[in-house]
Amino acid sequence: MTLLFSTRLLVYLVAIAIPIVHPAVTISYDRVGWVTWFALVPLEMALAAFLKPPRLRLSYWLAAAVGLAVLVAWVEGLASPGAAAPTTAPASASNPTPPPAAS
Repeated sequence: MTLLFSTRLLVYLVAIAIPIVHPAVTISYDRVGWVTWFALVPLEMALAAFLKPPRLRLSYWLAAAVGLAVLVAWVEGLASPGAAAPTTAPASASNPTPPPAAS
């Protein structure tokens, strides 16, 4: 089982690291992308492989998985506090009023 987890993790990391290694593939990871793809997903894979029930009780396993997701969401929210705020266009830009008619 450890071999299966290790090979799956290696394939995953190689697949998402290709834009870093190969100059022809360009994907710009922002801070949220780095945390999500290089921290959250591999750690969730490790939780699924090594801490799954019957090793731990189901409630502990779920608490660890949800806790990790909440922690990463909180850290990502702190990293970009303005990103979560909705952006709205000014009323004049979204619904322009026609100029008054000449009389």
